[in-house]
Amino acid sequence: NTGWMVGDIKLAAITGTDTTNVTGSELVTNGTFDSNVTGWTAYNAVISHDSGTIKVDDTANAGVNSNAYQEVTLEVGKTYTISVDVTSTTDSAYIAISTSFTSPSWYAAGVGVGTHTYTFTAGATTQYIALCTNGTSVSNFDNVTLRLAEEDRSFNNNGLQVFGSVTK
Repeated sequence: NTGWMVGDIKLAAITGTDTTNVTGSELVTNGTFDSNVTGWTAYNAVISHDSGTIKVDDTANAGVNSNAYQEVTLEVGKTYTISVDVTSTTDSAYIAISTSFTSPSWYAAGVGVGTHTYTFTAGATTQYIALCTNGTSVSNFDNVTLRLAEEDRSFNNNGLQVFGSVTK
């Protein structure tokens, strides 16, 4: 197998030489916000439960990097996929995964309402997921999920979230 893929390739996964089975589990605690925001901490913002979502309100503080964050433990060098629904925002929402919740080094800036999915390689064991809002705005988030991903070897680099075990 040369690895050459002809045509408009959408995903190329599980094509490596590593024969270790992939097992994935949810790494976010309380990402669905069904009844509360337990497991999430406010930084420069007020967070609350709002109709099955987490509401991140920065209207009173106007702080820099205002967010709701959660610490996660990852394996350095492994690929992960994070997915977040932004259900509403009065300005712009930001989604960050970084080694600092006070000054995230990687984030998807200015995302609007919708589902946003990103694939990344962990550079540190302790990382923070931050659900950020811009300036004096309010943003609501739901369905936050973070899972080990099987690397996408196509040019799209989407990654494939692992649910259960994938036998190689």
